[in-house]
Amino acid sequence: MREVTSDTTFCIDVDETLIMWVDDIKPTPKEAVEFNFYGQKIYAIPHEDHIRLMKASVARGRNTIVWSGNGKDWVKEVLTKLDLANLDVLVMTKPVGYLDDSPAQNWMGQKVYLTSKIMKKYEG
Repeated sequence: MREVTSDTTFCIDVDETLIMWVDDIKPTPKEAVEFNFYGQKIYAIPHEDHIRLMKASVARGRNTIVWSGNGKDWVKEVLTKLDLANLDVLVMTKPVGYLDDSPAQNWMGQKVYLTSKIMKKYEG
């Protein structure tokens, strides 16, 4: 059995949350970072506001989880390329479900999502 010692947990998704995919934008934006997506070269722009929130969560001592439906290895690639691999976070694949007597919206808290300032200039 493993115990999480923090009284609060904050979960952060990778795709379209920590990074914003820009492979369909030509030419590739100068803010884009190159990633190795399981052998494929892709580009994404870091979402700086969400990265600041993730760092603040860690600094507050929260149990901070970073996940992706694309798997834990993808999370590790993103955190490494963004120079965030030294943060004290738990890396995992996004859960596919949960078992609870109460709906998640009753206990999960409010969703936090900030619009990316950089991506606004690339939106049609």
